[in-house]
Amino acid sequence: MRSSSRPRAISANGAQLDGALAPAASPTTWFFEYGLSTAYGARTAPQTLDGTGPHPINARLSGLESAATFHYRLVAQTGSTEYLGPDGTFTTKAPVRAAPAGLTLDATSTPAGASVRVVASGTLEAPAGVAGGCNGGVEIQVAHAPLTLALATASLNGRCGYRATLMVRRSLLRGVRRLTVHSDFTGNATLLPRAARSVSISVPPRRAR
Repeated sequence: MRSSSRPRAISANGAQLDGALAPAASPTTWFFEYGLSTAYGARTAPQTLDGTGPHPINARLSGLESAATFHYRLVAQTGSTEYLGPDGTFTTKAPVRAAPAGLTLDATSTPAGASVRVVASGTLEAPAGVAGGCNGGVEIQVAHAPLTLALATASLNGRCGYRATLMVRRSLLRGVRRLTVHSDFTGNATLLPRAARSVSISVPPRRAR
């Protein structure tokens, strides 16, 4: 039995394996094994060829890990005879990340004893048609230039929203009347990082005892 195979149409999550198979007997069942090592671990659906001589074959692989090197080989069986083709490799492409449409930010401040409580919240606006964007984190800073007074990371929820509470000690706020709150989306597998506009909030007075 003779065979040849090669990968083509390689993307971030898929590839097509094309080849030719020339069995000496009929029928012949064939499939491709593939995986991240020569242990393979996955295979395409078995298909059957009738007749002898050269036959073109192909199989599409999907759901692959991006930016990874995969091994593959052709496996064919005619009666009790099994044929194992040579090992080949291909590397999937790195994913192309889209830019978020926006990142909103709202912030409030309230007195909290010897501290000021700052609540920051907002929404990441993913571009239309991009799935899987609602994951990752948003880094939130409370600052009075040039000092960062508090820092936190909030995880995005299933609706691409985020919320975090930060506490700033009043001992750091002597003579300070306003604070700047800033948030940055740190990016994920499908979306690029995105910064929101900073917002300015007032430092609330202490509550009277």
